[in-house]
Amino acid sequence: MKKNILFILVLNLLTFFYAITSWDKEFYAENTNDSLIQAVSHYIGTDTVPPIEPEFVASTTVGKQIVVIFQDSHYENFMGATIFQKGLNGLYRPIDMEYGIDSAIRHISTRSLFTAPKAHTVFYTTSLKEKGYSLEILDHSMFNLTGDFTEKNVTRIEISQTPFIYVYPKASFRDFRVLDDNNTVLPNPQTTKNFMSFDSHETKTLIYDLPFTLGTLGLLLFIFVPLYFLSKGIKEKK
Repeated sequence: MKKNILFILVLNLLTFFYAITSWDKEFYAENTNDSLIQAVSHYIGTDTVPPIEPEFVASTTVGKQIVVIFQDSHYENFMGATIFQKGLNGLYRPIDMEYGIDSAIRHISTRSLFTAPKAHTVFYTTSLKEKGYSLEILDHSMFNLTGDFTEKNVTRIEISQTPFIYVYPKASFRDFRVLDDNNTVLPNPQTTKNFMSFDSHETKTLIYDLPFTLGTLGLLLFIFVPLYFLSKGIKEKK
């Protein structure tokens, strides 16, 4: 019995140290503009064609996540967003990203995690330099089968300055559009995650989730398994 307890303790100690190492490795970015944009650059990688040199524009906090808006002055109307998740060590890591050059306004959805069960959609722009624009988001409604932008089904937000960031409190929506001060709809064909030959980052994110999941499981085992055997030993003595 004592050998089993000792074996479990050693095993869980090793798993606990693995968890700490995983958190320090995966959650490495501080909540500063310089640290976050360096993490964005690392997340994009150096093998994109054409290359991207991200420049920090703005950020917003959504629960335990930070959404960083960036641009690259080498490309006209280029803008992107990266979602950072906060770890138990107080640092952050990128978990998702999108960017492009084809839209007046772009958007990215935050993930539904156990630390933030309700996902949101972050709309943003850096390309609308003049004032007088507005954003209309068409909500899902069973009474609007044709998908018309009627007043009762639309969330309207004035774009008073750029950079512009708006956190929509839902993970999905039916449609959205941008209007100028004459209520003329601007073309906004955001149809692809990236532009040209840039690769998706979804696979890298899933790989990064594995050590964090194992590390968290190891920490739980480190806490609860010794308690189980300790309580079992107490019962046997009685």
